[in-house]
Amino acid sequence: MKSLKAKIIELFSGLITVFENKRARNLILISLPFWVASFITGIFVVGYSVTYSYIEDHIAAFLHIYPLFIFVLSPLAFLFGCGMIMKWCPPAGGSGNAQMFVAVESSNIKHEEYLVDKFLNLKVVFFKVLSSFLMIIGGAAMGPEGPTLQIAPSIFRWVQKRLPAYWPYIPNINILIAGASAGLAAAFNTPLGGIVFAVEEFSKFKFVHYRTYLFTSVIIAGLASRGIMGSYLYLGKPEISTFTIETFFIVVLTAFISGFFGAGICQIIYRLIEKKQKLKRTKHHLIWILSASMITACFIYFLGTNCIGSGKELMAHMLFDELHVSSYKLFLQRLIPPIVASSTGGAGGFFAPGLAIGASIGNITGTWFNLTADALHLMMLVGMVGFLTGIIRAPFTAAILVLEMSNGSTVVFALMAAAIIAEMASLSFGNHSMYEKIKKDIINSERKIANPDPYQVVKKPHNHDNANNTEK
Repeated sequence: MKSLKAKIIELFSGLITVFENKRARNLILISLPFWVASFITGIFVVGYSVTYSYIEDHIAAFLHIYPLFIFVLSPLAFLFGCGMIMKWCPPAGGSGNAQMFVAVESSNIKHEEYLVDKFLNLKVVFFKVLSSFLMIIGGAAMGPEGPTLQIAPSIFRWVQKRLPAYWPYIPNINILIAGASAGLAAAFNTPLGGIVFAVEEFSKFKFVHYRTYLFTSVIIAGLASRGIMGSYLYLGKPEISTFTIETFFIVVLTAFISGFFGAGICQIIYRLIEKKQKLKRTKHHLIWILSASMITACFIYFLGTNCIGSGKELMAHMLFDELHVSSYKLFLQRLIPPIVASSTGGAGGFFAPGLAIGASIGNITGTWFNLTADALHLMMLVGMVGFLTGIIRAPFTAAILVLEMSNGSTVVFALMAAAIIAEMASLSFGNHSMYEKIKKDIINSERKIANPDPYQVVKKPHNHDNANNTEK
């Protein structure tokens, strides 16, 4: 038997041998920043999500007892939450998805690499978190999951910038894609969903270049979040009926309606954001924000606290409890408030609210055909997949995310079919998602600032001027 001292010496000798191998040493040194950033991301995202849910639950409970206070809370919170973004940190506004896409696309263009640090930094993280907390205090129908797609790459970027000069080179694109995927995986507790998201959204970049770092980042971020939260499912484990030929028609109908609504509502949000951005004066922006806050307050006061926040608790009640609320009322509660809140420019995501809208659509189509509770739950999941597909235009990511959230392995074919049908329905509103359109707008705006008039034509002298000059 070897002594403990001998085993330690043997272990360190092995490590020294590994580090003497240049290729192995570089692999470890390159991987180390990903491991550190993933661990920090997992802990931070869980802390952020838990705090967000805590505020959401307590605001809803408070307003349930004192509903009139929403007419004070909402305007103040919206003004502060959106105002700080406008004044101090515009890159932190919105959900963060588009900003993340801007950073990824700009990272491979040498003269636009500055956009990476503009949209991904700790200042953005601070204002993103603070603004989203203020928005939920005001009753905004937004979620914390979308912002993690900007927060997580910001953390990865911060770790990358701390590396000394002698460290092996790590391409920006690898850091950013791994960060976005780790953030999504930690937010929804869906590691496979994070990987599929990276493959589907960033397919134009060669997967082989970042696959190892992507896998390890998602795994470590997931382990860190599970270490705090334990093993849990985002939507729990509802009773779901198996996918049969009899329910196929209803699945197709639900997927088509939810995909169409998802893309259509995103188109409305995009148009509203466009209109707000065209406002020239600060007072007009403030009037817009105040109007949005009052619309939100009216919905909460007259229709109830189901209008508040991400809708995660509402989805859990729909999947596990019998809600004594009209299906159409639930749909209305979750439809208008997220549109209004997303148009303000305050920080907050549309992923979870979109899932809640999709669930309410599935609930409606299920009641049309008097389905059993288990079959109704299946339609809710199909509605979630369809609506999320309409939002992000990434059908397989949507299907895998909902599959992992609900442990719905028995209905994987129904969810995959729903995603494809929803993708076809969403094409009615163009080929690109709302986030792709906002990304293009941001990049075009930044290019105009960097080069105000790229097509300026230098005025050439007329022929007679040349003749006069020659005579002289």
